[in-house]
Amino acid sequence: MQAKRLSCEKNCKNGESFPQRKGCLNYLFHESLNNDDVFVFYENWVDEEAIKFYNETEHYLTYKQNVEALIESKQVFKLATLA
Repeated sequence: MQAKRLSCEKNCKNGESFPQRKGCLNYLFHESLNNDDVFVFYENWVDEEAIKFYNETEHYLTYKQNVEALIESKQVFKLATLA
């Protein structure tokens, strides 16, 4: 499990500076305190177009290819800020 965690951390924090994610207000990488197999990304984008643009970048496509084998399941929640 430690190897999976280290690989995920390496691929998720590969040195890309935050400003290169145009339209991304914040990007936080979390690990569950209850389950070492669970990681959560919290991303806040200005709009759907910014997400679509980023998902077509070389950085994202490389990241996706590198971690695909590590991901057992994936859920995406689109949220609205209430307060």
